[in-house]
Amino acid sequence: MSEAGKEKAERKTFSERCKESFLNHLPFWILLYSFIPAMFWFGIFSNGTLLRWWKSLKPYLPEKFYYVREEFIALNSHNNEFGPRIGLYLIIIAAVILWFLRRRKKVKGKVYPLMFIVLALFISNSSRCLCIGKERSRRGRCKGNMTYFYEECQKNPEWKKRFPEKLPELEHFEKLKWNYPGAGKENTGKRFPVLEDPPGVHAGAARHRLWSDGTVEVYYSYHNQ
Repeated sequence: MSEAGKEKAERKTFSERCKESFLNHLPFWILLYSFIPAMFWFGIFSNGTLLRWWKSLKPYLPEKFYYVREEFIALNSHNNEFGPRIGLYLIIIAAVILWFLRRRKKVKGKVYPLMFIVLALFISNSSRCLCIGKERSRRGRCKGNMTYFYEECQKNPEWKKRFPEKLPELEHFEKLKWNYPGAGKENTGKRFPVLEDPPGVHAGAARHRLWSDGTVEVYYSYHNQ
């Protein structure tokens, strides 16, 4: 055989070896490439891109349909939450299933690459920060301020009987843009709303309401109140 013929045969053999190696590791390659859509989803969900896109659809969607999903996206738009990581969780599940199938020789491929993927994903999912998402933080701060206001009113003999005419200047108290329907009202024991969030403060049309008995609840403005 000529030198050109030997080189051609070697190239063909190398190509066949690459094809055989690819097919033998097909589960590994599938999972490897599935990282691309998983990380893309993680990025657009956690950095707020998905939420901004959803907000742009508000004029075209029914009110309740829009707000329910806006709240879910807003509460989960953080890299600690389940929403952005769902693609990574699906890869872990698929890798574990393929590992069991490979152990039972139902599929071809080596086990070690699959286990490497599972280990890498578990490590990445355990490295979470101690912070929370903007919407969860905003809701916690709002509820905490209402509770603090009520507690301070209970400490003041005059305010305990009748809520102040204006929101007072209190230490550690943020005077947020609240509606104040309880201004100057006498606390006779009959339950009435004291403070409320104005519309549009929280995602999903959620609003906090402080009652005269100190209860803070969340309600939704698209429901009949």
